[in-house]
Amino acid sequence: MTYPRRRGGGLMLLAGLITVAIAAYFYLVPGFNLDGEMGVQFVIFGGAMMVIGALVVMFVRGGFWAGLFLFLLLVDIIGTGICAYFLESILLMAAMVLAAAGWIARVIPRGVDTL
Repeated sequence: MTYPRRRGGGLMLLAGLITVAIAAYFYLVPGFNLDGEMGVQFVIFGGAMMVIGALVVMFVRGGFWAGLFLFLLLVDIIGTGICAYFLESILLMAAMVLAAAGWIARVIPRGVDTL
């Protein structure tokens, strides 16, 4: 493969940025039931790690490091999705669905026909 595989990385990057923005808004703005909650801090941290992981996956050509970061991104997507579920935030869960779609698009090899 002579090019870096960036498919799906952009979706994970976008989902991470959306997650950080929404969770920071929930955390900082008074009036929500979530302002100042530790669970929202976990989601902010998970979103920030997703942004870093997506950037690494987008620009690493492959091999051990790309595989490791893809696995860590999957763990991050699942963990942040569970936190979003317990926080009862539809927007954060939708961002994790977007991240999962990006992860699937990144993992499926190019040229595979759909079922």
